[in-house]
Amino acid sequence: MDIYKHPIIMNIQKDGRHSARADESIRINKISKYMNENTDVGRKLKDSYTTMYGKNVAKTDIAGSNRDHYDIIIYHDDGTMARVEEKHSEKVLDKNMVPWKYSVQVLNGVGNHYEVGRKYARLFYNHIISRVNWREALKSDDVPDIPPYDEWVKDAFRCGDPKTPFVMKIKSLCREKHGAKSSFTGQNDTLDLRAMFPEFVLTEEETAQFLSEINSKLHEVMSQKDCFLQTKGDIDGDDFEFVWRERVECPQFTNIKIRREKDIFIDLICETGENFSGILRWGKGCGFTNIRFDVR
Repeated sequence: MDIYKHPIIMNIQKDGRHSARADESIRINKISKYMNENTDVGRKLKDSYTTMYGKNVAKTDIAGSNRDHYDIIIYHDDGTMARVEEKHSEKVLDKNMVPWKYSVQVLNGVGNHYEVGRKYARLFYNHIISRVNWREALKSDDVPDIPPYDEWVKDAFRCGDPKTPFVMKIKSLCREKHGAKSSFTGQNDTLDLRAMFPEFVLTEEETAQFLSEINSKLHEVMSQKDCFLQTKGDIDGDDFEFVWRERVECPQFTNIKIRREKDIFIDLICETGENFSGILRWGKGCGFTNIRFDVR
């Protein structure tokens, strides 16, 4: 089957993160395909790789599942292999910055895996969800009663569309009244739930728990990336650029700094100064689903 003509890929709307994911999938497949077929671009990629690492590329394959924290596997002619993470940017290709500086996150984290996400959800429910008069706010008597926290939170952390009656209804009414892509951000005359969110601080115990969780996950993720391939431009065009980059060792983070903007930013601080930055946000519409913690 030709991946580039697959109906799922062809029918994805060209907007926002859906488009970026579709473009990434197509590009990664082409990189692997072109290296295997020894096209002009494929030969340039392979020759540059050999110059960089002293290894000859025998063949390549793409990662097998979403659980893999890399994109491409390179098999060498000496029987060894390397796992490659591709990082693409349309802005700039800068080999002096971390490979993901102008690209997607180094970690797309599910919110309930981390203390910050669990605390955010509880505060969001206690101070916003349970206090808003939703029938009045949405001008509808059809809004179900507010569910208990244990039911609501299933949708809050769901990596997809809501399934509980309450969240399904407030999402559908919000988009009927304010537009198909609206959520509770204050735009298009919607409620601005983020502005209603209280102060966000962690106790010493919560900070220690979070640091343990995020250090463990980032070390797991980074250990699977043997090298990086930074790309820029259209792989089939004259503007395509690339550079191979060495693996990045994950530092040990010992402290955090919380910054409040529209969303909540959490800087991960280490003694060597190689700090990372994370963002705590709703991934599928503010107030709907997919509380997540992403790191770059």
